[in-house]
Amino acid sequence: MGKVKLTVWIDEETYALLKAYVVRKYQKLHGVLGEEVDRAIRLLLSLESQENPEEALFKTVKPSRKYIDLLRWLYDKGQRDELITDTAIKQYIRFNLGVKSKSSIYSYYNFAKMFLVEEEKTEDKVTVFSVDIEKVEKYAKIHNIELEEPARTTVKEPEPSKVTIRGFEVSLETIPKKTPNQSALTEIVMDLYQSGYSASEIVNKLEALGLNISANRVLNIIRRELRNEFVWLWDINSFRNSWRRWDKCVACSVVLC
Repeated sequence: MGKVKLTVWIDEETYALLKAYVVRKYQKLHGVLGEEVDRAIRLLLSLESQENPEEALFKTVKPSRKYIDLLRWLYDKGQRDELITDTAIKQYIRFNLGVKSKSSIYSYYNFAKMFLVEEEKTEDKVTVFSVDIEKVEKYAKIHNIELEEPARTTVKEPEPSKVTIRGFEVSLETIPKKTPNQSALTEIVMDLYQSGYSASEIVNKLEALGLNISANRVLNIIRRELRNEFVWLWDINSFRNSWRRWDKCVACSVVLC
């Protein structure tokens, strides 16, 4: 179905609470505020019709293909009675589902939390969950999802011991853990950039190499190198133009003589 524009006046405090909820859930407002208002209206209508609140909530969350893959992965963990951490869930969303932006990762993580039961928090503030199989099966039944199918993997998780740069597999054991000197770091960054990687992807590759380099530093390296390349090209072109002018002057002198 299509979408319609809805303009209404609501209480200022209610609007502030709604914005705070959406930002806490997605880390942004743009593009998701309307979605959450739609969910709230659907939930209210379901509750008014005396429907089960949990079922009403499940009906408001329409599953995409990646949501279904995440649901099947959770179901598989639940079937094996495995405990999973919040970090493991976010890594699965990022590497196996191919979700890159932080706000999207939070969106998928919040979806997963509907089917999780918090068991404990470790000393290093890692949350450990178990999977509520009944909730997963109830959601799957509402949306006619087959849970037994294997979860699809769109992006292969990199091997922990190796990383690929420009088609070559590099063993992490051969790379020093401390940050390399500036020239070596620049060479690595520019190799990845010229291979078509974005700044955020370069940061991820460097993290896999054990190098904790910020995105701003990566961007500064790229800008500096591109600026140097531009200046070098400008100097060459300037030299060529000067040579052409000098060559023309010589030619004129020969003709006049």
